[in-house]
Amino acid sequence: MTNNKADDVSEFKDLYIKTSRESIQEAKNSLLKLQKDPSDKEVIEKVLRIAHTLKGRAAVMGDKKTSLKSATLEDLFREIQEGRKELTSDLLGTVSQTFDEIAALIDKAENR
Repeated sequence: MTNNKADDVSEFKDLYIKTSRESIQEAKNSLLKLQKDPSDKEVIEKVLRIAHTLKGRAAVMGDKKTSLKSATLEDLFREIQEGRKELTSDLLGTVSQTFDEIAALIDKAENR
């Protein structure tokens, strides 16, 4: 391990990419479940946790765009969980698109 922070973080890049992709796939599968039952509290909690985890990983890796998009999803799902926002089919489509955008950012991070 080196003393250079950029080198230290790069040692974890492959793990970051792999686990982030797995999380995004898990989120997308959860969104399919929410299409069938948008009130499923367990699945809503799962998506919230995934967004939180993606946010934290991205922040540690210095991936600000991914961290911000993930934070937005986390906040949204907290509002849904607390009953302050309704999970509509239009909103599910937007959330799915946002996870696609995060996936694209992860792809870019892989090539840096």
